[in-house]
Amino acid sequence: DINHPDRLNREKWENSPDNNTENAIFLNHLLENGFSIVNNLQIADIILTRGPKIDVPIHHCIYLGNNNILHQPNDSSSKIENYSEYYKNRTIYRLRHRSLF
Repeated sequence: DINHPDRLNREKWENSPDNNTENAIFLNHLLENGFSIVNNLQIADIILTRGPKIDVPIHHCIYLGNNNILHQPNDSSSKIENYSEYYKNRTIYRLRHRSLF
């Protein structure tokens, strides 16, 4: 089980003085709950992407394989999309849960 609050506050991420790429609230939360940073992607890995205005991971996707991701864009339902250059260029971290090693 992963302990995840109902919703992490986006404004808190963006305005936190400690929230940079090395010390991001979202990243720390995942690391504390059994995830490790990896270089290669495999099915079920989490991809953390930065926001359009900040270099902080504030969005996550689940890698489905075959270059596809599952995520929920702002103001939209969850959907499957191609892990395109747009997302690859915004990717900061790739993580895998310890149960998948």
